[in-house]
Amino acid sequence: MTPMTEAEWLGCTDPQRMLAFLDVGVSDRKRRLFTCACCRRIWDFLDRRARQAVEVAERYADGQAGHGDLVQARNALLGFFPDNSRGRATAAAYCAVQDWADAAGAARYAAEIVEYPDPGTWVIFNGGKIMGAVERAVQAGLLREIVGNPFRRIYAEDSWLRWNDECVVKIARNIYEKQRFDDLPILADALIDAGCSHWNVIHHCQERGPHVRGCWVIDLLLGKD
Repeated sequence: MTPMTEAEWLGCTDPQRMLAFLDVGVSDRKRRLFTCACCRRIWDFLDRRARQAVEVAERYADGQAGHGDLVQARNALLGFFPDNSRGRATAAAYCAVQDWADAAGAARYAAEIVEYPDPGTWVIFNGGKIMGAVERAVQAGLLREIVGNPFRRIYAEDSWLRWNDECVVKIARNIYEKQRFDDLPILADALIDAGCSHWNVIHHCQERGPHVRGCWVIDLLLGKD
């Protein structure tokens, strides 16, 4: 495990270093969902097979697809890795359907798409190094969105979960199942009413995001790892 302090984790803009710090200290589900979040960032570069692979990986992470589905999606991508942005995007999707999700690989391929654009696209991607650094910083934020703060473990209290006929859990489940992350401020209000005093839980729900599948607060409330 690569050493890192809490302050470094909170301010880090290098997802590779953060993943090296986490090493095996993060579940395959969260690693896979981060991989998918990186792929979602480059969705326009993914062809039909690659998009389907990412969707299979997301379902697999939630137990809605089996290992055979993962293998099938992975095999569908074999042989489609041209040396251009499309090929790097396909490689990122391939990372999502590995038996053990290659989060570091997906993040690297996704950042390379904007850092090393295809010939003829320099007008769109002028300043590729800068844009690559920006993309990595966004990825670091996504990793914090999914993992949270590994230095401060928070546990959901039964009083929150039982409050008002499990209102908090129902809101969290609806957000997760329908991907309605715009409703997170509503969840924040419910948590406050339920007696939650953890400011970082409330603050995370009130932040504009980005919020993605695997959000650590939603996972906390739904008992997902």
